[in-house]
Amino acid sequence: MNVLFLINYAGKGGTEKYVKILSHMLLDKGDYLFFAYNEKGPLAEEMKELGAKTVHFPMNSPYDIKAAKALSKICRKYQIDIIHTQFARENYIAVLSAVFYKNKAKIIHTSHINLPNSPIWKMGNRLFMNKNSGIIAVCQSVKNHLIKNKYPKEKIHVIHNGIKYQDFQGKSNKIREEFNIEGFLFSTLTRFSPEKGTQFLLESAMILKGITDKKFTVLFAGDGELLSEAKEFIKENHMEDYIILAGFRKDGEEILKSSNCFINSSQTEASSFAVFEAMGQALPIIATNVGGNPDIINNKTNCGILVEYGDRKAMALAMKELLDYPNRAEILGKNALNAVKNIFNIDISLKKTYELYKNAK
Repeated sequence: MNVLFLINYAGKGGTEKYVKILSHMLLDKGDYLFFAYNEKGPLAEEMKELGAKTVHFPMNSPYDIKAAKALSKICRKYQIDIIHTQFARENYIAVLSAVFYKNKAKIIHTSHINLPNSPIWKMGNRLFMNKNSGIIAVCQSVKNHLIKNKYPKEKIHVIHNGIKYQDFQGKSNKIREEFNIEGFLFSTLTRFSPEKGTQFLLESAMILKGITDKKFTVLFAGDGELLSEAKEFIKENHMEDYIILAGFRKDGEEILKSSNCFINSSQTEASSFAVFEAMGQALPIIATNVGGNPDIINNKTNCGILVEYGDRKAMALAMKELLDYPNRAEILGKNALNAVKNIFNIDISLKKTYELYKNAK
């Protein structure tokens, strides 16, 4: 097959990681890889390095007829079989290319977000998404939102994200030595932006400080527009001995290997690769009860603790529970690794996605 990934911004987040994972699958199967984008970012260069034929063209709006025409030309030139879109803008453009310019490529769309749509978008979804051969929701919560947003229910397939399962290789002290960390280490790989709940976690850590005598550290790996506010909060509340702001890091795996627990404090979250990566390192998870997190942490997996977003006391108590009972943390971590092996395994996800490609009509 000739598969074209279409995305507006070729950035560096979870969606981009998803595209790279699928790209490796296609290359391993001997299929041909193409990539088209509007705004240049790290993913554009990474796709070139993978050997994808990479094309840049403007996509100024979801109803960009000029972009639809350009896309149709690309698909005819390279005999594209599948267009895989990641956001509604690109998907609408792909549909327009089929309707107005007789683009014969089948359109698969993955939805990574679970936000409500306006009435205008809902009308567009009802008109445009029926033209898709298949729609992937990365969790049940996303599927529910898609149905509310007037996507065709019969075309939606829940295919969870995942990672490559590997036997647990053991812990590391590299990050602990770098930052001189003692005691229990909570970590989070995140962005300092409102939807990621970094301030919520900082305030919860301050509560934890007041209810335990045990030594703990919360390490934040990431950057973003709220980073300066976080620094001010830490200074004003004398949290320097409890919080580490490590900045943007490329050694997330080492951070996880040095940690005792991973925290996802997001206000909105569909399906976090960072959570799966932490589970792959046999870490227990504390996460907010939003989006796809309940798909991951539940009675079946028994791999962590869910708390309501904004409930700082509940977050602090969940952290204290694992701090006070390290044996429980270890059991939850083992269950997390088992969940990666049997449920959130990328081999399972890729098989289902490839079948969707093959059966596209």
